Amino acid sequence: VTEVDRMIDRFLDRQYRAIRSAADFGLLSLLLADRGPAPELEQTLHKLGELAAAPSALRRLSLQDLSWILWGATAAAQQKLAGAARVAHDVFAVVRNDFVDASSGLATHRRSLYRRGLVSFGSTVYFLRSSYEYSRFAGDPYAHQLFSDGVQKMIDVQGPSGEWPWLLRVRTATPIQFYPVFSVHQDSMAMLFLLPALDDGMNGARSTAASPGRSDETSSASRCCGASRTLRIARSSEQTCSLASSVTCGRRAMLRSVSRTAPRMEREYV
Repeated sequence: VTEVDRMIDRFLDRQYRAIRSAADFGLLSLLLADRGPAPELEQTLHKLGELAAAPSALRRLSLQDLSWILWGATAAAQQKLAGAARVAHDVFAVVRNDFVDASSGLATHRRSLYRRGLVSFGSTVYFLRSSYEYSRFAGDPYAHQLFSDGVQKMIDVQGPSGEWPWLLRVRTATPIQFYPVFSVHQDSMAMLFLLPALDDGMNGARSTAASPGRSDETSSASRCCGASRTLRIARSSEQTCSLASSVTCGRRAMLRSVSRTAPRMEREYV
């Protein structure tokens, strides 16, 4: 039993009954899926199944919430856990039909008037990663196209020093607000789509990583070289933090993310 396993068991014992958010149940299913069948996972998938059976309820969630549910349900479906595949299919159908903009392939954060047409970097990260995982499980070419095209669009809009924009206009896939730049975006979250892109042999990612230019921070790097630095960091990160396996590092993040006192709006915007 590892330290992480002990943390998970302690969390389930102390906090499972306090979970209310569908998004947190999605993350929990991701956390627990590779441990195999368990009462808490069965209960979690049952709750997600009830939600997924009502598309109107799914449409009221944010893209980030749906992406966490899709990623978790897909991980559980890959372990052939009962009900998980149905949840993954239903959630992806809502994302595809109600959130994705056909002109850009990116997805809006919410369908409400005040957020429609805008998306944060954080929501896009989870949208891309969940689309990637779902495409691998379901063999869905459209989901894979969303992932590969979306990764290329994010690389294209990366700032001159490698910074990722905070907010984007969905229809045009252009940044509308670059700042603030969050360290969690730079050092952790971007790897959730960069590492799968490299593993997937994405031509755009590989050509970006191979771009010439100095890698020191004082160089007047072009946008392409900034992306190259980030991808090199991603490769070195893979040696110390096995994000390629989707779960190992995410476990600790999950244990910290589910809290009774965590502000909802703050979580939506990162």
